Amino acid sequence: MKKLREMIRKLPLWAVIAGPVILILQYGVYLLGELISHLTGTDQWAFACKIPALDDRIPLVPAFILIYVLSFAFWIGEYIIIALTGKRRYVNFLYVLAVCYAICFLFFIFMPTYIDRLAEGGIAAAQQPGFINWIMKFIYRSDGWETGRNLLPSLHCLASAVCYLFVRKRPEIARGVRVYTLIGAVLICLSTVFTKQHYVIDVFAGIALALSSYWLIGRLDPGRKYETAQWPLEKTAGEWLDERKK
Repeated sequence: MKKLREMIRKLPLWAVIAGPVILILQYGVYLLGELISHLTGTDQWAFACKIPALDDRIPLVPAFILIYVLSFAFWIGEYIIIALTGKRRYVNFLYVLAVCYAICFLFFIFMPTYIDRLAEGGIAAAQQPGFINWIMKFIYRSDGWETGRNLLPSLHCLASAVCYLFVRKRPEIARGVRVYTLIGAVLICLSTVFTKQHYVIDVFAGIALALSSYWLIGRLDPGRKYETAQWPLEKTAGEWLDERKK
């Protein structure tokens, strides 16, 4: 816990602000893609990326909806923590996300996909009594109810994979945080299929896009010219908190 507090105090204020902003942009890509798909009529092309031999073997496990929902807090924390790896790496991180979001946006418009939650048993589970089932119902209601859209590639899996790629093997990040990120990323990927929010191919497509974008940006390394740049809000969270105490 002490190491975690020290890590938080080292965070620059720009990183603390960037975390929630990136999450908003991520969700915006999903919503805008769905809106444009609907306005242009390409949503009529939507198809299900289901592989029955795989997806029908995966049970619905309502408890995983908790992990699915907590993923939003997980990402904000990770988007902030990655700032500890330095400006050069953080700019590369932003470029990776930009490439991933752009490709997802095109998929959502020109290659829309869907999942039939009624056929998958999700709606029946969501209508059962209980807190977990109520959360499932809330998530389904906010995202098409019987039909979920924009599945391929999975933004949940993509974002989680990118987070792990940028903290793994980084000495600036505590080992416990790196392990937490790996476990969190794996659980989030599992939650997408155990809650019938995605099919298996969506998971692998999201991870593949994260890996390929990470490799591409790593080769180009656009962040190298920002390594010593001065950014607004350079003051650390610790310095800001100490000033508030005075």
